[in-house]
Amino acid sequence: MKFINVLLVYVFLFCVNLNAQSEDILLVLKNNYENGTSENILPLSEDVIALNVNSAEFWFLKALCEDQVGDFAASKNSLIKSEVNGYYKQSRLYYYLAKAELNLDNKEASLAYVEKALGRRAKPELFENDEAFSGLSDSVAFIKLLESYKPALNKWTGTFLFIAVQGIILFFVLFFRKKGNTKANRNLGLFVLSFSIILLSYVGFKSLYLYEYPLIYFRKLWIPIMFALGPLLLFYVKDLFKIKYSSRFKLGHFSLFLIAFAFYASFHLLDPKNRIYNVAMDIVWYEWVKNVQMLIYFVLIYKLVKKAKDNVGPNVVKWLHYMMYAYAGFVLSFVLYSTLNNFEFFYRDGWDYVICLFISASILLIGLFGLVQPQIFWGFSIVGALNVIKYEKSGLIPSLAAELKQKLIELMVDEKVYKQNNLNLEELSSLLGTTKHNTSQIINEHFNENFFDFLNDFRIDEAKELLLDIDCKMTISEILYEVGFNNKVTFNSAFKKRTGVTPTQYRIQMSQRSRAI
Repeated sequence: MKFINVLLVYVFLFCVNLNAQSEDILLVLKNNYENGTSENILPLSEDVIALNVNSAEFWFLKALCEDQVGDFAASKNSLIKSEVNGYYKQSRLYYYLAKAELNLDNKEASLAYVEKALGRRAKPELFENDEAFSGLSDSVAFIKLLESYKPALNKWTGTFLFIAVQGIILFFVLFFRKKGNTKANRNLGLFVLSFSIILLSYVGFKSLYLYEYPLIYFRKLWIPIMFALGPLLLFYVKDLFKIKYSSRFKLGHFSLFLIAFAFYASFHLLDPKNRIYNVAMDIVWYEWVKNVQMLIYFVLIYKLVKKAKDNVGPNVVKWLHYMMYAYAGFVLSFVLYSTLNNFEFFYRDGWDYVICLFISASILLIGLFGLVQPQIFWGFSIVGALNVIKYEKSGLIPSLAAELKQKLIELMVDEKVYKQNNLNLEELSSLLGTTKHNTSQIINEHFNENFFDFLNDFRIDEAKELLLDIDCKMTISEILYEVGFNNKVTFNSAFKKRTGVTPTQYRIQMSQRSRAI
């Protein structure tokens, strides 16, 4: 009985020791490798191998120790098992596989693994400065391969870099300009900056500079930035039309951007390895999440512009359409990229250039309009955003322009032609005795408005006088037709745009003030 008890104790201690060896084997392998004493741990018992047979890190550390003692065939075998089990530091894995193959005198196989390591962002200098790869130093293919993976700009990336820098300069101009609609300008500036950051990320990726320290910390920044594009353009349009909204409402629209940015920042700062964390990050960063979000914002922006276009001039609408379609092209290019990327015939690198061309065109478009019409930087008093080009070859001399301006004022103030419900630019031009082109130029350049806003200013002033007149017994519906409007919706919208209140609210407010006096 005593013998059996002693035997059980020994079996128990052996199992405990075996379990401890299983738990500590990674640390033991690592310490022996770092201390240069790998021969003390090798060879490993079959029991230890059996317990760690599915551990990628175990096989990798075992391979390092086998490499250190010069058993390159065993090291290669262990590295392949590490790869099969999903070892995550692939550049390091392929480096040692290349080294093992070279030591086994398999130069072609070694060169193939060198290319795989470089493709996983290993530095060319790692192979250039390592004596272990001196056996490849005379290989032309090896030298060309290392050169092709060294950071460098080509004509395309150089051009995109130049445009991105212009975008950053444009951001500072728009964001810090204190004249005009500063809220709209800042959103537009941040929109341009976002495009510039995405473009810079691509330049860094293609030129390989993005994998140099410290630029490597900005490697994934473009992903959260993608979630900011739609909200920034939406709020630019809202601020342009002076549509009120709360800070909480705006923050809600940027929630996806903030979540994605939190993942980006924590990944670089904390390097979290929690599985749930990484699954959540993959869901948020999934390409179709970005695509659907951008498509939704394009629809929202399109509906907003369509709803408000009747309250602004045609040139304003044209400008917004340019912005909208540039954004739409960018979104469409990403959607097509995500779709076509599943097919073998798809040329990924070529399509990357298409996306960058849409970004570059958007930045240049905003910069060009700012150059042609600097008022764009002052808010959005660009009723004539295209007028500089449109009237560049106009034959309207200053004396005739002054005469037409005076006659136009007389038609509005004395004859009140704006009361004609169906008055259009052609009829007004006929009353002036000139062409539609000249009439449009007079209104745009001398009154800084488009035709519809010009008429509505006089109509609203007339309506305000009627609303204030205590002897006027007309209803609001009668007043709107009296002053030249055709429907209540257009009247209310134009009235609120100029006064901040509806006609009914205006009449009540004025009535209350008169009683107080």
